[in-house]
Amino acid sequence: MVPINLQLQHIGFIFFRGFGNSKEKVIAFRECFGRLGELRSLIPCCTPLLALTATAAQKTKDEITKTLSLRPDRLEIIVSPDRPNIYLYKAKVNADLLKSFNWLLTMLKSKVVSCPKTLVYCKSIKDCGNLFTFFRDHLGKCAYTSDEQVAKNMLIGMYHHNTLEKHKKRIINSLYSSEGTCRVTFCTNALGMGINFPNIRYIVHYGPPRNIEDFIQEVGRGGRDGKPAVAILLFRGIHLRKCDKAIKQYADGKEIKCLRTCILAEFGEAKSNAVGHDCCLLCHEKCNCNGSNPCSKQVPFDLHNDQPQSNEQALLKKRKVMPHDIELLEELLNDYQQKLVNSCSTYFLSPECTTGFSNTLKKSVLSKAKYIFDIEYVLDNLHVFNVQHAIDITCMCADVFDDFEVHIDEKYYKMGTTDQTAAGSGNYDLDYGGNYGCSEDNMESESDESEYEP
Repeated sequence: MVPINLQLQHIGFIFFRGFGNSKEKVIAFRECFGRLGELRSLIPCCTPLLALTATAAQKTKDEITKTLSLRPDRLEIIVSPDRPNIYLYKAKVNADLLKSFNWLLTMLKSKVVSCPKTLVYCKSIKDCGNLFTFFRDHLGKCAYTSDEQVAKNMLIGMYHHNTLEKHKKRIINSLYSSEGTCRVTFCTNALGMGINFPNIRYIVHYGPPRNIEDFIQEVGRGGRDGKPAVAILLFRGIHLRKCDKAIKQYADGKEIKCLRTCILAEFGEAKSNAVGHDCCLLCHEKCNCNGSNPCSKQVPFDLHNDQPQSNEQALLKKRKVMPHDIELLEELLNDYQQKLVNSCSTYFLSPECTTGFSNTLKKSVLSKAKYIFDIEYVLDNLHVFNVQHAIDITCMCADVFDDFEVHIDEKYYKMGTTDQTAAGSGNYDLDYGGNYGCSEDNMESESDESEYEP
């Protein structure tokens, strides 16, 4: 903090600076900011004060007012966070990424460099990496604009604070250019401060941020040229953990009549200029612009019509888990993870990001093992990004506990086969226990046995 001249006509500048790691910086900033009211008491009462903030909900504005000891007769200039040109859409999904993002994959394949620019916000770097890998492997050669498969020709990109600067620069330049190669960017909130991309058409949240202020800021990065844009929230139950009440209400509230009104209420606003089918999914479904006939404009997506089934019955079904069961299951999970790692010739960020089978997932399986009786529970309640992994986890539990039979719908096997290209083949064998992939050792043993057949 620099010295301050407290004379009326010579107000100095106040700088707050934290030291050490980022957490310490935040603590240092909050402590200093919280004492600004004390500093104001040393300044003559007629001294003008200008307080500026970015997007702030009513609760945050009240806290700022109290902290800065602002007078009741202060002048407030408020710019509404409402963006009427952005259509709001939400849908609860499960771990089936192909089902959730098939519309975007299709659009990339068909439109290539003409694909509308899209930002996909993720809650963590791991989610970001998993989605990027999923798209890269499902697009294959279509992920590039030419036969030269290098980063500069890639239609997709990944942006977080650990991304190399050269890749960050490529993505930023591409997003600012109307003819940029990178059309879909998977990012964390690191892609936010100081940017003003004019022509983003889709903002997708794969899981909402923790509070409504961050959510509305990220939504507002679409359609800055005034043209129509779409903000899509795709979420699973696990994504809502640690989110504040307003976010949970927006995502999973049953009594909401309008998504936009739900957001604006947190900012002390009640009305919006957007109406009917241009407002949000809920208003669109009730739109009567065509009289007694259905709305003349179709809802852009149908993900909301295929909501994941409730797991209430699965939660009621519960087994008693013994310590030796957990030990055996943990051993199988460790062997399975190691096999996936060994099957990868190269790593993207880390073995966990490449395979999608993380230590966090293993801990979740062990902690929820008493509830696992089918693949649907695994997909809806565990942080699994690969359908083949979900199939194999279900088989492992059936093998360890031996209290249910595995019945996997054919559609999951098809999706699992596709996912193996991204993270290796698990091939957990329920009949014999353990992992039996197509390794050279297994192929040799099979050929040896065949020699002795009559």
